[in-house]
Amino acid sequence: MPLKKPLLQPVAGHQPEFLDARDSHDEARASTDSAVRQVEREQFAQCIRTEVARQLVAGSNDIYEQLVQQVEATMIEMVMRDSKQNLTRAAQRLGLSRPTLRSKIRARMPYE
Repeated sequence: MPLKKPLLQPVAGHQPEFLDARDSHDEARASTDSAVRQVEREQFAQCIRTEVARQLVAGSNDIYEQLVQQVEATMIEMVMRDSKQNLTRAAQRLGLSRPTLRSKIRARMPYE
């Protein structure tokens, strides 16, 4: 018994409309994701500006160090929580060695 021809034959140079719609949906999603990331970057930058302004008004002389410590502590806390306190996995996600992450955590919590 010979094989039947498929009901839909591809036409050279023509892409079915549902594939065009899927591609445009993917492009729209990528465009939306990009716009969301841009807004998030702007919000992050605004948070930094606000904190720097607060530190300037307070007369701080170590603004850079304070801000870096705040950002680092927040990143470590969030990544450790996400990795369920797995130090190796958290270090990989942060791009740090495990001993470096461990020392950063100990420096912030010397008695734990």
